[in-house]
Amino acid sequence: MEMIIKKGEVVRGYLGVWLQSVDADLAKKFGLKKPSGVLISDVIEGSPADKAGLKVGDLILKYEGREVESPSHLQMMVISTEPGTKVKLEIIRGKRHRIVEVKISKRSEAEIASRTERTSWLGITVQTLTPDLAGKFGYNENLKGVIVVNVDPEGPAARKGIQRGDVIREMNNQEVRSIRDYKRILKESDPKEGVLLWIQRGERAFYVALYPNER
Repeated sequence: MEMIIKKGEVVRGYLGVWLQSVDADLAKKFGLKKPSGVLISDVIEGSPADKAGLKVGDLILKYEGREVESPSHLQMMVISTEPGTKVKLEIIRGKRHRIVEVKISKRSEAEIASRTERTSWLGITVQTLTPDLAGKFGYNENLKGVIVVNVDPEGPAARKGIQRGDVIREMNNQEVRSIRDYKRILKESDPKEGVLLWIQRGERAFYVALYPNER
């Protein structure tokens, strides 16, 4: 509350990484005796993590000396950190322990927008699937993709039965792990040739081909 009163708004710290839990097999690969920390699965370009040199595949063990228990635990510590604060992360990269200093920032409107792609010709709005969102929709928190958060009832996706909560895991046989992948593949695609989506819905996975002339 002190930060809210002082700044006149809710201010949350921002790191700029996508995370996944560490299971026993991953722990073994990193030379750990038991699962510990969280693994970076993506780094947002231009974010504090990116500027500090954090990389995909880094395993974060500690945040300011506190052990990291899960992706949501690290997220809570980050958003509770006042923007502008420099924090030290203990990480493992290639089985070597390192200390990386990161300057936590305030999430900008552009960075918030980077998490969500508004309705395109596909007729859907999607968002990067975070562990929290995965849990909300009943998916494993390690599942990667973009989740459909809105469907245009008159668009191609709706006509093919795509629903809110569906997770797009591939587009045109290319893996989709974030909004960045989704935007890139969509930009590279020729709408006249359509887009092939591989979708997860609950425990079922299936393919859907969309064309803009289906509107």
